[in-house]
Amino acid sequence: MVGALALVGIVYAGRTTTVGHGILLLQTESNERLQQVLLWHPDAASARPLGSSTDWILTPQWSPDGKSIAYAEEQGGWDDPAAYEIWTMHADGSGAKQLTHDVQRSNVFRAGEPSWSPNSRQIVFVRETESKPYETLVVVDVRTGHERNLRVSGETPAWGKAGIAYVADYRRIMLVSSDGGKAKVLAPVTATALVWSSGGELAALQSDRINLFTTAGRRVATVHVPFKKTNACGIAWSSDGKRVLVRTSRRTVGLWSVTPAGGHWRREPLTIGKSNFDNCAVSWR
Repeated sequence: MVGALALVGIVYAGRTTTVGHGILLLQTESNERLQQVLLWHPDAASARPLGSSTDWILTPQWSPDGKSIAYAEEQGGWDDPAAYEIWTMHADGSGAKQLTHDVQRSNVFRAGEPSWSPNSRQIVFVRETESKPYETLVVVDVRTGHERNLRVSGETPAWGKAGIAYVADYRRIMLVSSDGGKAKVLAPVTATALVWSSGGELAALQSDRINLFTTAGRRVATVHVPFKKTNACGIAWSSDGKRVLVRTSRRTVGLWSVTPAGGHWRREPLTIGKSNFDNCAVSWR
């Protein structure tokens, strides 16, 4: 056991792969321990497990260079009250490394929602505490573990070339520089998930639509989610910025993609198994 995952290296031609391409997501097995499997879909025809765990894993995310995966983990299982921590591992499932140690902090509930810096050297995450401010954005250096508090409160951070976007007060999207300068309002709307494209467009997911914004906060498109009672809960951009991927749960479980212009929705031919809001994140590169 390495970290929380019983990790499985993927080997080609005698050596372990170091760069990941494709779709990354979690699948929850239907057993009494709700065992999770981290699935890597390098193409539409196959899925490869990077490991499984009875510990609770959240929001796995590719690094922009494809060499690493960040995730939040609660050791001890989904019913254990231990704090969530931020971990990383190599793209092949090896080398798990714990970055945060919030279990040692008396008033911290958990660290979660990691998002990589564009150069893959740092991660911004949300630290939830029992006292105000309840949700603070923190940047951690992947190599050294050194932390910087950005002194802004919010959730669902997304780090792009323009800075770090996040949702504040459940009603507006903010943008703050990575050095922790003064935050500004990017858009007066809320979102359940945010993600930047490689070209600098921010996709903001709501239950029934995806709003697309420029770095200046101008809304360039609104794509309506056409599925009834879909419970859209995860979102990602393709690496070329040409399609937006949406993961759905409950009534309509699956992966769907659409062009930013709101053209034809396409169901991705992937079997993802049981899903819920807790592990509904998806990452695509």
